[in-house]
Amino acid sequence: MEAIAEADLILIGPGSFYTSLLPILLLDEMAQALRRTPAPMVFIDNLGKEHSPAARLSLAERIAIMERYVGKRVVDAVIRRSKSRYQRH
Repeated sequence: MEAIAEADLILIGPGSFYTSLLPILLLDEMAQALRRTPAPMVFIDNLGKEHSPAARLSLAERIAIMERYVGKRVVDAVIRRSKSRYQRH
């Protein structure tokens, strides 16, 4: 948690939404650290096709779920794969 407090930038992802990303946000210490850090947070969307129920969620829905677990709006930017390249939102 000290590293998060001292970070200049927080990167979350990529990884399977329900089995890799959300479990870390369920840790109260992690959620608290992300709420407190002044560092901007970038969500890196999954690099490949999601093979879970999360595949049916929109990007906005995934971000809303993450922020619900953290307890505040924390995602400042998103990197996601388009058809042939990465795009910034």
